Amino acid sequence: MRLWSLALIMWVGCAGSEQSSLETFFLFGKAESIRVDADGAWFFVRLVPDQNQVGRPTYLTSCQLVNISCQFQINQVLEGVYDAYGLIDLNGNTDRFDPQGDRNDLVAPPKPLLMLSRQQLDFGDEVWLRYP
Repeated sequence: MRLWSLALIMWVGCAGSEQSSLETFFLFGKAESIRVDADGAWFFVRLVPDQNQVGRPTYLTSCQLVNISCQFQINQVLEGVYDAYGLIDLNGNTDRFDPQGDRNDLVAPPKPLLMLSRQQLDFGDEVWLRYP
């Protein structure tokens, strides 16, 4: 019976380590708004796992634009495929823990992101659309 218990514990330990064997990487970038005055507004970026990667975490970070830009970073992003969504909250009324665009905010269409190494992801002035 003890041998069976030991074998079960070793199997569970090995099965659980499969998830932890994934590497993590550093994501950094810049948000910029030249055409629209966004000085002092908050920028949010959210990484959402690809549909084929169920169970992976969603990542969210923010930075405050000074003049025309700000820089952001997310540490320890699991390797994989993500969609990156950007938002500049021009009217300052979004929920910081679940940011959603509303009237006149600037939003960026999702950008595909493959995390297999340290990555830079920029949201330049050309990507922004006005939320209707």
